[in-house]
Amino acid sequence: AFNTVEKISISTLTKEIAEQAGKLGYAFKMTPIDSIVLATAIVTDNTNIITGDPTYQPAEKQKKIKIIRW
Repeated sequence: AFNTVEKISISTLTKEIAEQAGKLGYAFKMTPIDSIVLATAIVTDNTNIITGDPTYQPAEKQKKIKIIRW
């Protein structure tokens, strides 16, 4: 499945990402780090997340991200 990933990016934690992470963490009952990962994906429009963590499944069901399972 890794051949479907076009790029990997590293982003700076901005105020916008932090604020979005707070909202998403509350909405999806996520840990702070998971909500930062999710918010970064959404804000930067890099919505493919490589993970085996089921924490992100509710966000995927709402079409906020696409999980690439490994």
